[in-house]
Amino acid sequence: NGVALGSGANLRGSGAVNARVSGESGSVIEASGALAMGDAASPAGFNYSGELRTKQFAVTLRSSAAVGLGNLTTLGSGASPGTLTATNGLVVDFAEAITGFGTISSTNTLAKRAVVNGVAQGNSATQPLTFTGYVAGVGTFNHVNFNGTLDLGLSPAIATVGSITFGPTNTLRMALGGMIVASGNLGLGGDLNVTLIDGFNPVAGSTFDLFDWNTRSGTFASINLPALDGSAWNTSQLYTTGVLSVVAPGFQSADFDEDGDVDGDDLTRWRNGYGTGSTHMQGNADADGDVDGNDFLVWQRQLGSLPPAVAANAPVPEPGTSLLFILAAAVFQRLGCRKCQITVDE
Repeated sequence: NGVALGSGANLRGSGAVNARVSGESGSVIEASGALAMGDAASPAGFNYSGELRTKQFAVTLRSSAAVGLGNLTTLGSGASPGTLTATNGLVVDFAEAITGFGTISSTNTLAKRAVVNGVAQGNSATQPLTFTGYVAGVGTFNHVNFNGTLDLGLSPAIATVGSITFGPTNTLRMALGGMIVASGNLGLGGDLNVTLIDGFNPVAGSTFDLFDWNTRSGTFASINLPALDGSAWNTSQLYTTGVLSVVAPGFQSADFDEDGDVDGDDLTRWRNGYGTGSTHMQGNADADGDVDGNDFLVWQRQLGSLPPAVAANAPVPEPGTSLLFILAAAVFQRLGCRKCQITVDE
């Protein structure tokens, strides 16, 4: 009938326990080498309430359903990382924690997700916890890297974290209305997928604060947004204030480098991308489907401003005379004009 550890009981060793394993709070399991435990044919193959220490070794937990971890799970030993594998997923419940340095390996599918409603705390930025699979829940995370999928919250929720990093293979799934607040560094990467809930269709003028951070690094490789009925998305402030907004139909942003303002750097981006079919979502100099003179006119209208969030034709001060000469010369040079006349009428 398997192994059951009472409060105060200890199990230390390496090898395999090919049976159901359970334990009360106050019991301890510690690996002294590679260790495998549980019954892969039972939904309660590993269901534990005590403390599990992988040390610097690889520990595999077997169950036909998600394994239940105890009040404290610790990976690694000093600067040596440990590994915890749970192919069918795991649960770190409320008032429970997983800490240390190493890799939590699980399957990157919703059905076999790792649910973290408690605390996931790495040792430091250089000794983090790394999740490779699908992670969901309403827990708190600090010094954690995600390389699979992060789907925070049981519904749109505010997730408070410390320093976390989304790796290039990660997919961050966020329901509109949810938010990640990072007191440390928020390292962006991989894909961002935003979804709507219950048929909600935001209208022009709506703003959604997706991210707050102390410091930020990196950007998403791709941003996938749901289709809107009669309006459009504006991502120009995503990497400066963490805000995603909805704008009127036909809105064109000249914030080509997506840093939250329209300045000379955007002109440089337009000039370097002139004649290409690249898109603005990829951070290139395009406001209307291709990089051409129309994009320059959009840039000129918005120069010196934050791209308007609602009105596509909001008035913006025109550049001064001397700047117009410089800009026009740059445009003509890029367009290959050999004989061009510049007329400025003040």
